Amino acid sequence: MANFSTRVSRRIDYVLIVILAFFAGIYNIRKYMPLLGVAFMENVIVLLFSLFVILNISLIYIQACMRDNREYFMRRYWIPLLVVVLFKFLLWFVEDPRYFLTNHSSFALGIVLNLTLVWIFATRIGSLVRLKQCVLALGVGCSTAPIIGLFSFPFLIGSRPQWVRGHYISGGFWNPSVVGFVSSAWLLVASITVEPSKHHKRFSITMSLLMCVGGLAGLSRATLLVALVSVAWYLFRSKNIKTIAAVGLISALFLALMFGLFGTVVENLVSRVNIAEIGNEARVKIWISYLSNLNRFFLVGAPIDGHKVFSNHYQDPHSILLNWWSIFGIFGLLGFIWLMWGLTKSSRKVAIYLNHKQGLGIATWIVSYLSLALINQTGFSDPSFYAAMGLILAWGNIANSKQRTNCVSYGV
Repeated sequence: MANFSTRVSRRIDYVLIVILAFFAGIYNIRKYMPLLGVAFMENVIVLLFSLFVILNISLIYIQACMRDNREYFMRRYWIPLLVVVLFKFLLWFVEDPRYFLTNHSSFALGIVLNLTLVWIFATRIGSLVRLKQCVLALGVGCSTAPIIGLFSFPFLIGSRPQWVRGHYISGGFWNPSVVGFVSSAWLLVASITVEPSKHHKRFSITMSLLMCVGGLAGLSRATLLVALVSVAWYLFRSKNIKTIAAVGLISALFLALMFGLFGTVVENLVSRVNIAEIGNEARVKIWISYLSNLNRFFLVGAPIDGHKVFSNHYQDPHSILLNWWSIFGIFGLLGFIWLMWGLTKSSRKVAIYLNHKQGLGIATWIVSYLSLALINQTGFSDPSFYAAMGLILAWGNIANSKQRTNCVSYGV
């Protein structure tokens, strides 16, 4: 009876974390629901996502009460940023509780929820089997965005609308595909490097390419940049000729397919890439306006009025570094950099103690994420990115456990 109860408990534990990974990916498409005629599903997705966050937090508490003795090497990398965020929101609340609850409560809840996702995945995953299933679940959730876009709204291919059928979608209709691609594609690649099932490999690669197509269908220069930079990085860092040949072949076939099926889209996308006009880019002017106010937010960040007061046109910074800096001050910026360093350490440990290709895939995810987030608003507040960060830190925890086991085996 005790063994049966243990098996049931482990199965529930496993299912809850995998479902949370799926909802972290599918959360991106909630704004599509009114367009599909099922507006109520937007709230359903949010509520179910929140429910599984709460359930997973509860399990962490239960495991702590049961004296879970596992060591979480990567914990040190996300805690400082969470502390800075909570302290900043506390200051705002103390300054003017009513104004904070009216104007900042949703934003504060979103940021805390995102960092909570990092905590949950980094803490709740202790095996490669569970990790791979969570990566797959995240990828499946993220891939729903291009599936809906390409098959339900094919007439929007090659355009960048923000208003569709009377509904506003932040970042444009195709932005959820961009978010999904950067959030999960390279983690899917990393997870299949030691996958024996050819069907699993093909499925993961197909999802990654589908999300890339979804981003390019919306003429996203960010998707184009991320794809080029990340593939170039992966090929440059790979030490395996077969891997280089395989990635090169898939990339060539993908480009041929894009030109063959979406020739006009490719031409329109290329026309949007004009390096000579970079000085006139709206985001460059936004960066300049924020940096010109650097002395106002350098140390403690934004006042309770919000960070957009530092912009000439009351816009977001469109840079992950300026987002953390302008809102939370220099300690918020350092906290984010420290988190990125933790992800880098995690990729190195995975490459050394688990598998070189897995470590390379994780490192490429970091490169792709920064390629997007450093010059875009996308990447700051989307839950799927933080779920991915938690998965990477969990990967590092598993690698660290492997390192400690090896040290004990050799009597170190």
